Amino acid sequence: MLAQLFAISSASLGAMFAIFTKRGLAGSNTISGLFVSTIVMTLGFWIFAVPSLLTTRLTPLAILAFIADGVVSTVFARLFMFIAFGRVGTSVAMSVVGSQPLFSALFAVTFLHERLTIPLLAGTVFIVLGIAILSEGNQRQDWRKRDLIFPMSAAILFGLASVLKKMGLNEVGSPIVGSAINTGAAFLVIMVYLLFTRKKSVIKLGRGNVRDFSLAGMFQIAMIFTSFGAIWLGNVVEVVPLINTSPLFTVFFSYFLLREIERVTIRILAGAVLIVLGAAFVVL
Repeated sequence: MLAQLFAISSASLGAMFAIFTKRGLAGSNTISGLFVSTIVMTLGFWIFAVPSLLTTRLTPLAILAFIADGVVSTVFARLFMFIAFGRVGTSVAMSVVGSQPLFSALFAVTFLHERLTIPLLAGTVFIVLGIAILSEGNQRQDWRKRDLIFPMSAAILFGLASVLKKMGLNEVGSPIVGSAINTGAAFLVIMVYLLFTRKKSVIKLGRGNVRDFSLAGMFQIAMIFTSFGAIWLGNVVEVVPLINTSPLFTVFFSYFLLREIERVTIRILAGAVLIVLGAAFVVL
């Protein structure tokens, strides 16, 4: 039960991360958002992780798994997701990225030899359908079908990252250490990219952008920590679908924080009901 609570907490925090990222992107760009939020995440995790790093015995497999997770999820999956927001819109992007549980389950069954039961499969399907309905209807579909490659790539990479987290945590039972290595690796990758490609000039930030991206980074610190905890305590095929209920919380928070651009409709409520139903199947 504790794993499920961590997973649901991660979902709500992920919703806040999405809201403030969306606000920060106004007048800025993807690389700027990735840069600021990753700096905040790296500083936050390393400050909290120093005592644990001094006492935790890291294995080579754990280090490699956490580094790979940082590159896969914190850099490339988020990059594809941010691009998707601009190409197909937030609603469509969230819908497609919401298919992550299917990829997580596929990778977990293949590499971790976890069991994919009928209730878990049914829950995953309901959650994906709910997210699809939830994300439909309040976004103009003026995008090209080939642009769906960006949110789909993010979904696949997030699914793979869940397995990498589990591999690392099986070796070292410390979510905060794993998070520190994850974000540290991501920060180095982004800095190397900016330095060696000489694209520092693409960073475009105003005071409001820095504030919103920084808050997004803080929310993601808590989101990553709780997702690590959920995956550590539970099975990937059980907790990842719950983690992926962020759109349900996004609807609630958007009503208060993004009221001028988001509205609650019958379609959105129907999607929320399906997500809750799917989550109930997962925890059976």
